[in-house]
Amino acid sequence: MAVPTIHNVLAMPTPNFTLNADNPWGVRDCPTWTRIQSRHVRQWDAFNLNNLSSAFGNILRQPTSVGMGAMGTDREFRNLAEMKSHAIDSLLKIVEGPVATIGQLLGQRLESVTVVDHVRDVALPEGTRHYTPSLTFYVGTTTRAYLVVSCVRLSAHWTSEGLKEQQANSLSPLCQLAKYAKLSGTRYGFIMTDKEVVVVRFIVDSTGQYGAEWQAIPQSASGEGTLTVGLAVWALIMMSLHESHRAVATEAETLPINLWWREQGVDGKFTYRHHLSGRELPYLHSGAVYRDS
Repeated sequence: MAVPTIHNVLAMPTPNFTLNADNPWGVRDCPTWTRIQSRHVRQWDAFNLNNLSSAFGNILRQPTSVGMGAMGTDREFRNLAEMKSHAIDSLLKIVEGPVATIGQLLGQRLESVTVVDHVRDVALPEGTRHYTPSLTFYVGTTTRAYLVVSCVRLSAHWTSEGLKEQQANSLSPLCQLAKYAKLSGTRYGFIMTDKEVVVVRFIVDSTGQYGAEWQAIPQSASGEGTLTVGLAVWALIMMSLHESHRAVATEAETLPINLWWREQGVDGKFTYRHHLSGRELPYLHSGAVYRDS
């Protein structure tokens, strides 16, 4: 039997989550969350399978010892806390192994040996208050550098369709996530519901106003020919390992996912290097763009 690859594992489906309760409590808005206006929110179209495969394809093909057995059974939940626990458990079963092993490989390529870890409900202090992302990935032991933060919602109360339709009341989890991102020093996060995961990259304008780019991935997505929840969250973590492209920045300073640096050798031949993963190729993939380094 062939050894599974990282992509094999990340393409695994997540369990089905079913609400088994009437009128479950949701999340109450907090006035101290970071304010975001709908005109500063747009869909993150470049976060797609083609661009991620181009940037990380050689890593995704690496063999892994992570088991390919059942990643979790379908679960029922009665409230937000139960859904949060089940969803995080299921996600970690898929991404924990690939993140741990490939984080080291990519860290070495970027000249910083990296061990990626995670923590649930870490307290991020601000004054007398504490904010607690649901699941946070980080590097470091004595001093943590946070990579990706997250929050959780029930699909009965919120879906990404509201963002697509630019409904003002759909911004609540983005504002919550932006607060976590601001306090943790990262531009990357995701919103997890029982039906989908919405990955987010934050940007900021010259006045400090936050904006967001987002892309939704169904929990039911599976297979290497589609963007799955496991691959999406793993890719966010891999992108955040590049320290120069981790903190929130202006739109002009936030480079597109499909950007490659072009370098010309002494023999006159060009080499293309992805700005986040460091992958080098003698050609550009379809959909990629380049700038001279």
